[in-house]
Amino acid sequence: DFHSFQAQFQQRLAKGFLALVSYTLARSLDNISNESDLKLQAVQLNPKNDRGASDFDIRQTMTAAFSYTIPGQQGLRLLRPVTNGWGVDGVAIVRTATPVNVTFSSDLGFGLTDVRPDLVPGVPLYLDDPVAGGGRRFNPGAFVIQQDYPGRQGTLGRNAMRGFPLSQFNITARREFRIYESLKLQFRAEMFNIMNHPSFAD
Repeated sequence: DFHSFQAQFQQRLAKGFLALVSYTLARSLDNISNESDLKLQAVQLNPKNDRGASDFDIRQTMTAAFSYTIPGQQGLRLLRPVTNGWGVDGVAIVRTATPVNVTFSSDLGFGLTDVRPDLVPGVPLYLDDPVAGGGRRFNPGAFVIQQDYPGRQGTLGRNAMRGFPLSQFNITARREFRIYESLKLQFRAEMFNIMNHPSFAD
């Protein structure tokens, strides 16, 4: 099940400036996000227990891009070769975190299978940790391996945890030289992740 609200703003090319901003607020739910599961539960398989956020569920996404051709000097003829042909482009991507499925491996007598643990009531799922990537980590004390029934899926839902958000801004400075009427030469300096902001994997 996928539901979303999508909005887009577009500034058509005017005076050398072009911009596009897109925003999506979405939610995707399923029982499994793969075509097949190599680790199906042979003890008990109840699809309702696995219903949760899709592996690719991203709640909010914003992308923005712009392109601006800087007006050159038209008055002084000597300055035209220096000031004309300059432009700048940029792309920004910001999105919330993707889901993380917390499991442990259990041997049910016919090989290892992945099982979700039980939640410990009243214990926070995340811990602030300044030395960890992104400044926080999962709290191992919030989970316990169930002992009553081997192979039972725990009270922690599928994909109930979240990893890290993503944000990145890229910018390009360019200069274009007209060689002939139909032939141009362009030099570009491209800077990726100009804010030097780390993007941590889950």
